[in-house]
Amino acid sequence: MSARVRCRHRSSRCLRGGVSFPSAELQRQFVLLREENRQLRRALDSRSDIDQALGMIMALAPCGRRPAWRALVDISQHTNTKVRTVARLLVEAGEQRVPAPYRRALHRALSRARTG
Repeated sequence: MSARVRCRHRSSRCLRGGVSFPSAELQRQFVLLREENRQLRRALDSRSDIDQALGMIMALAPCGRRPAWRALVDISQHTNTKVRTVARLLVEAGEQRVPAPYRRALHRALSRARTG
């Protein structure tokens, strides 16, 4: 016998909005899939920023995609910031207005990309 999960909106198993499930396992799977969907959407949204930042680094260095990716990761690690956040910052600000710690990390990463 499956356990009934009480919803505060209705007396059966449901999520907000009245979506009901015949079992707690199906409800758990739905919640997990919804979270995975949210994470995938976030990844897709940040992907364009990352691609644009890679293009900027490739143009500034100049270098190929792999060295540009290593440079972006390097900046991320040296500033203790997520790659997607660094990419967004570079795309939004451009090199002239990037905050000093990121600008220093960018210059070091570009130097390494040029030589490596």
